[in-house]
Amino acid sequence: MFDGWTDENIRRLKVMWFSEGRSGGQIARELECSRNAVISKINRMPADPGFPARAERPRRAARPARAFVQKARELEAIAAPAPDAGTMTIDEVSGSGGCLWPFGDGPFTFCGAKKFPGAPYCAGHCDKAFQKMRASP
Repeated sequence: MFDGWTDENIRRLKVMWFSEGRSGGQIARELECSRNAVISKINRMPADPGFPARAERPRRAARPARAFVQKARELEAIAAPAPDAGTMTIDEVSGSGGCLWPFGDGPFTFCGAKKFPGAPYCAGHCDKAFQKMRASP
């Protein structure tokens, strides 16, 4: 049970945060207090020359963009303009495997154009549905 910020709890907090590089949630579970209490205490503590800077945690690699969105950007020739109105009902589009972009407020109609490989929509609607990739700085 957490007895407040005793000298022993502060010492344990410093070791887990600075030396071991643990997260606020991991420390909170160990000390049996809230994550918010841990982060607040860390922010209020002055820099302690007895402890080195916080250990660097390995960064997770950036997730690759969905392959079909990236491919859609590369194949500009396929990216025909998206239709303005749907002509197929859900039963028709389900059987044909066409684009699932909905039109209307109900009853819905669907685009029905040929789907882009790996995507639920045609190339034109993929362009509307997914954000374009920006170059990394």
